[in-house]
Amino acid sequence: MPVDNSEPQKFDAFVSYSSKEKAIADAVVAAHEQAGIRCWYAPRDIAPGADWADSITKAIRDCSIMVLVFSKEANRSQRVIDEVNYAISQEKPLLPFRIESSNPSGALSLHLSSRHWLDAYEPGWEAHLERLVNSVRINLENATETIQISGEEAPPFIGGKTHKREKKQGSPKTFAYLAGALIVVSLLGYFGWNYFGKGLTFGTPSSTPVESALTEPAATPIEMEEPSEVMPPEEPSFTATLYGSIIEQEFLLDPQKNSSGGLAQNLFLTLTEYDFENAVVVPGAAESWTISPDGRIYTFRLWPAIPWVTHIFGGDTVQVTDEKGEPRYLTAEDFEYAYKRLCDPRIDEFYIRPTNILGCSEVLEYPDIENIPPELFDEIGVEAVSDTELIFTLENPSGYFLT
Repeated sequence: MPVDNSEPQKFDAFVSYSSKEKAIADAVVAAHEQAGIRCWYAPRDIAPGADWADSITKAIRDCSIMVLVFSKEANRSQRVIDEVNYAISQEKPLLPFRIESSNPSGALSLHLSSRHWLDAYEPGWEAHLERLVNSVRINLENATETIQISGEEAPPFIGGKTHKREKKQGSPKTFAYLAGALIVVSLLGYFGWNYFGKGLTFGTPSSTPVESALTEPAATPIEMEEPSEVMPPEEPSFTATLYGSIIEQEFLLDPQKNSSGGLAQNLFLTLTEYDFENAVVVPGAAESWTISPDGRIYTFRLWPAIPWVTHIFGGDTVQVTDEKGEPRYLTAEDFEYAYKRLCDPRIDEFYIRPTNILGCSEVLEYPDIENIPPELFDEIGVEAVSDTELIFTLENPSGYFLT
């Protein structure tokens, strides 16, 4: 029987994360490996049939540094706690990469409260990733017991800094999401108005036109570098009137369903638009985006302060406010919810399913659709990193994803 004399694959960094942040972990690994830093993370690097615990402990021993993608979910994950405890026992350098404004508690507070860390919950995801990669490279080249941080000096310990805000206020329950769906599909009327000046009509004009006085952001070239400051462009404003006919007695303006037709397509906002005249993809709700070298990870940056409005037939267009009476704006979480909703087999009216998004097919093909584990939805490759940044992870590279 031939003997396999090939050397085992070498890894530099062990990436620990909660399975609910899989899309972010994918982006972290992709950024490091693009820079030549080989990462180990589960489940990608666990051999078929291998014991998970044995594989993880061996990987931690063999790697030179641990990168912890820290969040509230990671703080509650027993697997993450076990991995951190083992890395500490092996005296491995540990670099927390905090994606939410949250301090460690319980078991993790013992090991993390006195460590340097990197924050990545403010806008500027690409810059955060670059600083993380540079910090890991510094520590690989100059192995010391104390973590070294690229760029500005990190605060002395987690909890030693006052944070302005939380990235998320907690995940709503299922019924809240369903209610939010009605808002997502009936209130986003911002960019679609740029078509109305071209005289589009649908069927016979109704006696109750929908009117709106909104603004559209000027088109911006795709940015591949992080700007130092996001400055809103000067925006032209105009008033337009859309005429359309509705024949259904019970009509729900839902752009994700067949029944909404062309009316919804011209009212609602998408991440990108397609310029048919020049045959190119142009910004929509996303002002810019980047694509990983392997073509599987898309990072979108949304325009700031896109108003969330409601259109009343025969009435006014009204800015929606939150529970504090403040203006409600479109966020990356709204898109995360909308795309995961498209993967729900319990809603059977959708005319398109994003099966190329990682994990979507697993949910759609689950045999018992009335008892789909919530964890399957968490593992779908759509993740809101901040209010204005959204990451998609695809099963395979796609030439049509942006369209």
